[in-house]
Amino acid sequence: WSTQGHYEVGVTLTDDDGGTASASVVANIGAAAPKVLVIVPDGSLEGQPTNVTVELIGEATVTLDFGDGETAEVPMSEGTGSVPHVWADNGEYLVTATAVGPTGEGTNQQTAVVDNLPPTVSLHGPDDTVGLGMPAQFTGLIGDPGADTFTISADFGDGTSLSDDAGEAFTLGHTFNEVGFHTVTVLVTDDDGGQDEASVTVEVVAKAPELSISGSAVVDEGTIWTAQADVVGETNGSATVDYGDGTVETAGISGGSIAMAHAFADNGSFVVRVTTQGQGGSTEASVDVEVMNVAPTVSFSGAAPDAFEIEVPLERSGVVSDPGADQLTGTVSYGDGTEEALDLGTGTFTFTHMWSAPGSYSVVVTVQDDDGGESSTSMAVTILSKAPTLDVGPSGAIDEGAELTRTIVVSKPEASLIADLGDGSEPVALEVDPETGEAVMTHTFL
Repeated sequence: WSTQGHYEVGVTLTDDDGGTASASVVANIGAAAPKVLVIVPDGSLEGQPTNVTVELIGEATVTLDFGDGETAEVPMSEGTGSVPHVWADNGEYLVTATAVGPTGEGTNQQTAVVDNLPPTVSLHGPDDTVGLGMPAQFTGLIGDPGADTFTISADFGDGTSLSDDAGEAFTLGHTFNEVGFHTVTVLVTDDDGGQDEASVTVEVVAKAPELSISGSAVVDEGTIWTAQADVVGETNGSATVDYGDGTVETAGISGGSIAMAHAFADNGSFVVRVTTQGQGGSTEASVDVEVMNVAPTVSFSGAAPDAFEIEVPLERSGVVSDPGADQLTGTVSYGDGTEEALDLGTGTFTFTHMWSAPGSYSVVVTVQDDDGGESSTSMAVTILSKAPTLDVGPSGAIDEGAELTRTIVVSKPEASLIADLGDGSEPVALEVDPETGEAVMTHTFL
């Protein structure tokens, strides 16, 4: 019955003589639960849409579970409907159709077998010829409709190869050490064993190497200037370095670089040139270096002197130096208005000087190089007055009770003169003649 209700089912039996007999029964037909059938076609492929068909008997809402974590509602209420679905990777998936209607629920399942699709790969090489010993770059793209991972194997056509994991885009670098045509082949394999390969042919020719210099453009004279020249390409293993100041050296190439270290003896502007040779010719690179002047240094030898009297000569020495090959000149100023040139020929200096008046003086030594660099050092000197001298006359004997008279001469008339007679009497201040410096002393020894 296609419609629910109460139906009387009657049966009539007739024999061959025309006799009949009848019986009946009432059938109560209720609403049936929906029935659903899911159909997954053969030949499903990863990453490709597959139409999953559903047949429904009865009124219901149908939901599909594709077995990969994704579900969809089939837009139908009865009859036949379909939903496209893409399985991201190959494998077996249990597809379940569930029909839920007012009279109940029905389910049906079918296993979907999804096959792997192999990846596709494209490979691109340099647009021009490749230099011998120079790095060449190859780029590629991998396509795969499935959610696969990949490994690549590269054969560079010169006896070298590599294998590595790869993403959808990859870059390969290689340096060819033989001239000629080389076919580079890349084989891509996905994690299900699917494979594809691509090739490109490059021509390797001898080219002049490439040079670039990195280093400071400014350095002080006498200081070590360092720099590095990077070499790309095939070379004879060495380079010539001309520092522009008359110094030319042969430098080795290690790890594709040339290490340079040089002290410029004097300030100035210099062009450093590096030249290297390969099968394809020679290459030169240069860098401008500005060498700055450094002022000389000057210092005294030994400790500062103690205070001393006028008209006593002071002799001192010191040293001078300059990192550059400069000519040095020097002067010494004594702080009393006098100044003189110093002989710096051996990198040392010596001077001798006497001061005629007491006081504090600053001795300054100044040194200049031939480029205008200048340095100074100073030393404080304290000059004392000269101590006065006395002439008390000759020694002799005198009778007790007799009066002794002596004329005493002092070298500085302005000095104060006190006489201690040595017999226990009180010291006596003597008057000094400001013109002659003489003083008369009279005393009686009892």
